[in-house]
Amino acid sequence: MPRSPDGATPPLSLDAGSRRPLYRQLVDGLREAVLSGRLAPGDRLASTRSFAEDLGLSRATVVTAFEQLVAEGYLTSRRGAGTFVSRRIHPRAESDAAIHRVSRKASARPGLSRRGRTIAGLRPIWPPLGDAPRPFRLGVPALDAFPTRIFARLARRAWTDIPVVRLGGGDHLGDRSLREAIAAHLRGSRGVRCDAGQVVVTSGTQEALRLSVELVSDPGDAVWIESPGYIGAHRALAAAGCIPIPVAVDDDGVRVEEGVAAAAEARAAYVTPSHQFPTAATLSLPRRQALLDWARTASVWIIEDDYDSEYGVSTHPPRALQGLEPEAPVLYLGSFSKVLAPALGLGFMVVPESLVDALAGARRALSGPPPEVSQAALATFIAEGHYGRHVRRMRALYEERREALVEALAQRVGGVASVRAVSGMHLVLRLESPDADAAAVARALRGQGVESIPVDAFADRPERPTELLLGYAGHPPEELRKGASALAKVLAAPRRA
Repeated sequence: MPRSPDGATPPLSLDAGSRRPLYRQLVDGLREAVLSGRLAPGDRLASTRSFAEDLGLSRATVVTAFEQLVAEGYLTSRRGAGTFVSRRIHPRAESDAAIHRVSRKASARPGLSRRGRTIAGLRPIWPPLGDAPRPFRLGVPALDAFPTRIFARLARRAWTDIPVVRLGGGDHLGDRSLREAIAAHLRGSRGVRCDAGQVVVTSGTQEALRLSVELVSDPGDAVWIESPGYIGAHRALAAAGCIPIPVAVDDDGVRVEEGVAAAAEARAAYVTPSHQFPTAATLSLPRRQALLDWARTASVWIIEDDYDSEYGVSTHPPRALQGLEPEAPVLYLGSFSKVLAPALGLGFMVVPESLVDALAGARRALSGPPPEVSQAALATFIAEGHYGRHVRRMRALYEERREALVEALAQRVGGVASVRAVSGMHLVLRLESPDADAAAVARALRGQGVESIPVDAFADRPERPTELLLGYAGHPPEELRKGASALAKVLAAPRRA
């Protein structure tokens, strides 16, 4: 190692022709020399002038590199004494030896936990939304009808009017004005029993699910879940370490008696009673009462996901399960992603008063509320009546799109498939042939540029192999007719032996 009278200059490989700046090459080279032990803790480096002369660099380049490494803690600088390798840095050889003494079984790099591997291996809930939605994609509202100008104006106003102190973050339960607007809307439209103090604004359904599951269950607890049912609920249970208990669904919704027989001791139940996802069944009143009776008797919670209640096919949708009786043991979840747009990233929970303080504590510790400005803009959007008008327009628009799809299906595949059930944003198509394979049809449709999902993709046990889900809410009639034609082509193609 070249040494000048005032310190060391380690041999470094620098490439003046490289696109990486020389000072960055020098920083990386010196850092590696320290970590490898070629420069030992306490070693004095040559002065910046001597260093620059030894390596053929400008003094400014060396000064910049030294300053960077001092800031990172690899070097220390003492006025009048020079620049030294920090004594707090241990070369890799020493560190490796210390680690080896602790454990001879240490791996080259840390790995994922068992839960981490499970989560990393999960497939996406929905296809990516960054591209234009293809015909029949599920879960997409009419983005082409989103009131962009109105919402942009309200967002600009929110940025102008928001108090400076709230730019540092607000109430962990969410913006008070938005919570009041949500509570008033739910009382009037869904019969939910609540006030603003019970409403929590979330970053969407998945956060609400995660908070709900973690608040009312422990790792290893059994939790009822509908089968077929929403994959996102499975994700939340997996992340919390719970054991999902699949409970079958029929035309009257989740079969409560089957759940009791399978796991009467379950800690909670996740249900979509207004429009069961994905079958579109509505939980019958006798089963609603049975579910509430079980939860009350067993002292457990019901997690009610009312994901698309605004867009029910019926003009008189059933009242929310949460509102059927006073102090029902229900955590009620909703989302603005289906009503307005996924990009808003806003949803809500309504929880019993007994859980409010615990939920506020969880938010403070784990996450925090969504952005204040987005909440303020949405609160004004609701308060000024834009939300109600948008919902009414979308109900009419979705009815038009639904009728267009039903008519196109009748014309193109009427002899081989029929509409079995309809929800507010998608329908269930039954393939009439008893040996039909909805999964194979879905794969063939992807080759035609059309998205669809077999119902059994959401089930623990395949029981509906001939049923296919077709989303219609986010697609204009011409796109739906295009999708119906592609479906007709696939169904008419000869099957391979």
